[in-house]
Amino acid sequence: MPQRVMRSIASPAQMFWAPVELALMNFLIAGTFMIFGFAFELNPLLSLGVLVINHLILAVVGSREPHAYRILMCWSKANIKTKNIVPCKRNKFVP
Repeated sequence: MPQRVMRSIASPAQMFWAPVELALMNFLIAGTFMIFGFAFELNPLLSLGVLVINHLILAVVGSREPHAYRILMCWSKANIKTKNIVPCKRNKFVP
């Protein structure tokens, strides 16, 4: 049982060699562009080409750092600026 937990944490799920969350976002965005392309009578192969190129980039990033999505999520939550800082010689936190 502990081995299963460690395996799922150590090697996160992948979809076509890219992290699942980033791959799904890539497919959704490319699908949306393809639908808008149909509306404006553009060639759908352009959207497919962008999809493949983006997925290859995600696969390379995912092979180097399997937890790329988690790192991006943690960075975005930790990068919030506080509004309770008063400017002075040093920044002061005022509750």
